[in-house]
Formats: sequence, structure tokens, C-alpha cells
Amino acid sequence: MNKWIDQVSKETWKQIESQMENNITRITNPPPDYLIAISIYFLKKRKINPYKNTFVYSINSMFSFGKFRGNPINLVYKIDPEYIEWCIINAEGFILNPDLFDLFEEENAFYYSDIELYYKDSNISEDEIIINLSDFKINKNGFPFKNNVREDVFQFSDETIQINNDKLTQDIHPKTILDGGIWHLQENSQSSNKIKKKPHYKIIKPNQ
Repeated sequence: MNKWIDQVSKETWKQIESQMENNITRITNPPPDYLIAISIYFLKKRKINPYKNTFVYSINSMFSFGKFRGNPINLVYKIDPEYIEWCIINAEGFILNPDLFDLFEEENAFYYSDIELYYKDSNISEDEIIINLSDFKINKNGFPFKNNVREDVFQFSDETIQINNDKLTQDIHPKTILDGGIWHLQENSQSSNKIKKKPHYKIIKPNQ
């Protein structure tokens, strides 16, 4: 059971279903549990699933915030695992299913100099960068690979895993999960650009 899901009435779920079916962007006088319900609705669409009293990312979950918004964890990990680790440490609303760390231990990340060859500017927006993995394959663990793209070891620190475990015990609001939460940045931090939405990276997934 999940405390947030349990707080939403059947009437509110029906209201949201009707809202989505009729493409209504805003409703007047929403019920008290509306914000919880609409957040859970969009978390579900991004495959960010309930875990105890919170919601967690799994291998096929799609980022709901930041420069990789809309891209799944399995692709982002291979391209920029440091970003995932950075989000665990700095974003209150970013939590991984603990089982993912076992999968990550078996996977290396792409060499940047190799994967950079698959980057290209978008024809649609100057603020978007395309990473084309369409001719890559998916391995048995669900991660992309290509024989001529080198890989290197990446390992999450014990401190990072502990931070993630600590967040699993917290009752974090679904809206916080959806937004990525509060970013714990040091003043004048060089990492502050990681929370910016521009440029946005769109990863074209492998053709399986």
C-alpha cells in the first residue's frame, strides 16, 4: 500500500480520467486530493512507480525533469551516469528502485569521445541536442550497446547509495517526485547548470 495513493478518492480518479479524455487543461475548484492524484497520474505515464510510501525510477522509467526529461533511465545511464548520481545527491524527488544498483554494477558506461559521434543538433530547436542510438542493440539487462563503441567502468559511491536508501524511507509528495524536488546546490556551484532544461537532450532509442 502507498499512503499517497490511498488518499485519493474514487471520485477524484474519475474526474482526472474525464479531464484527460476530454483534453481539459485546467479545472475549477479542484478537490483537496487533486494535486496528489494528477501528480500520480503523470508519474504513472512516465513509469515512475510506487514503492512503499514514495515513487521510484526503474530501468524503463522516463525522467520527468531536467535536461534528460522524457528519456528512460537505461539510456541515460549509458550516456551520462554521473548525471544520475548527481540527481540522487542533489534532487530530493529523484529516487531509484534499489534493485537498479545491481543492474548498474553489471553495466559500463559509454566513452564520451565515442558516443559524442552520435550527437547532432536538432532541426527543430537550437536548444535541443539529438543522441541517435537507433542502430544500437539492447543487451540482456535492457541497456544499449554497440560493438565499436567503447565502454568504461562506472561505480556509484557508497554515500550515494545510502542517500538513495534514506529517501526510500521518506514520505515524499508525488508532486515533488514529478518536479525532481528541491535541488540542494551550494552557492556558486559549477554543477548548477545540470538542473537547467536547456539544452534538452533527446535520445533516439535503439531499433530492437
